[in-house]
Formats: sequence, C-alpha cells, structure tokens
Amino acid sequence: MKKIILLIIIATFFGCCNEDENTTSVNNFIDKYNVFYMMYPQGILSNSGTDNNVKIEYDSYNRISKRIGDLRPIDQATGYNFIFTNEFYDQLTYTSNEIFIEKKSSNAAVIVAKFERKLILDSQNRIVKKINFHELGFPATDTTYYTYDSNGRLKESKNSVFHQVETANFYYNQANNLDSIVTKKVHYENPLYKIVEHFSEYDNAENPLKNLIIFEETFYRALSKNNFKRYDRKEYNSADELTGTSFRTWTLQYDSNGKVKFDQF
Repeated sequence: MKKIILLIIIATFFGCCNEDENTTSVNNFIDKYNVFYMMYPQGILSNSGTDNNVKIEYDSYNRISKRIGDLRPIDQATGYNFIFTNEFYDQLTYTSNEIFIEKKSSNAAVIVAKFERKLILDSQNRIVKKINFHELGFPATDTTYYTYDSNGRLKESKNSVFHQVETANFYYNQANNLDSIVTKKVHYENPLYKIVEHFSEYDNAENPLKNLIIFEETFYRALSKNNFKRYDRKEYNSADELTGTSFRTWTLQYDSNGKVKFDQF
C-alpha cells in the first residue's frame, strides 16, 4: 500500500517571498480546493458522493485550525489507487514557537495510523526544523531541516536517516516563481539517485495558496508568486542516467476578477 507522506510547513511563518509579497488579507485566504489541482499522487478515483474539495477552517487569529479531506487507498483492481474522503482531517494546534499537526478520523469505525508533525520556528518565525512521526513508517520518526536565501525564500531542505542524506535545493526565476527543485540522495557520499522537478507555464494571477504551504499537496504551489500550469519530473539513478520521466498539466479557471478558482475543477 502506498503511503501519503505530508511534508508540513506553515505559510504564515514561511518566508517564501519578500515581505510585501507575503502580505495577504484574510479575505484572500482560500477555504477549499479541489484535490485534482494539487500535487496529490496520481490514480485518484473521483468520489461522486462529494465535490472532491478539501475544506480549510480557521481560528479567531486567522490561523489554519483544521483541514478536512484526504485520500483513502482502494483496491488497485479498480484501476485506481485512491479515492477522496471527507472522513480524514488534520488538526492543528499552536504554541509560541511550535506548530503541532495530527491526522485524525471523524468516523469512529475507521482507525487512522498515528501521523504527527511538529514544526519548530526560529526567531523570525520561519520553520527551521520539522519532526514527523509515522506509526507505520520506517523509521517511525524523521527530521528535516530548512534554510533560506537572502530574500527569505526556501533555499534548501535536508533529511538524514541511517547515513543516507537527502538534500533538496530550490531555484526561482526572475518573476519570483519556483523554477525547479533538484533533490539528491547519498549514502556515505555515494550517490543513490537524483530527481529534477520543473515548474512552468505560470499565469499572472495572484497565488491564493501561500498560507497552505503547511501541506505537502499544496506545498509546491504555495512557494510562488503566481500559479504554474505544468509540472515535469525526471529521475536519475546512481550513475546519473535518466530512468524515468513524467509530467502533469492543468487548465486553470478564473473568476471575473482574474482570481484562480481552485475549488472548481
């Protein structure tokens, strides 16, 4: 069974752009989005009993308090890997320099494996450390560290497990949009693999997802000023030989004011 791993980073505290570009009024916060627009794994069966929209709830401080909706694995004999469900949700709690996120189920008959994430913030309220606990993971606990460039944008993430180090470097274009991510994994400095992800065909509309950078499925979209419509991925082996390619494209919809309607697919 494939596992959905959510790499969690909070947008309110994450300097992905300069200060002016990060200023967003509560009226611009998105309260729902369709799973098919985001970076969920491929092979999702549309749930005809729902609108396939994830709902976002906020507390009195305009912080995300709950995300309702996720994917549930299904029998691959159906031709799909997952189906959308409203029964799973993420609960968020906050302290002065930490954010705690826990996966839960609203259906008492459905048990969700424990999945907890703790985000550690620095003096500038940026996430510098993320600790994940996966009940079914190996290892169960892993830690990722984050660094930023002089413009406050995410520059690098690094994770180390059993002497295997995975480092991701983030690159931006002149429009302050994410251009590419190059991820390399080594074991005692010996290369294991490389992944190159490229983002293109950006529109000129304001990105309404910046505060959703806390969730992996919206993480890539939240890093940019605008909204990409194409994603390309290339995978390389330890000899730096190309072993696989894939791509995804989207046709975005806009309202009369030119804002993206991520809840209508």
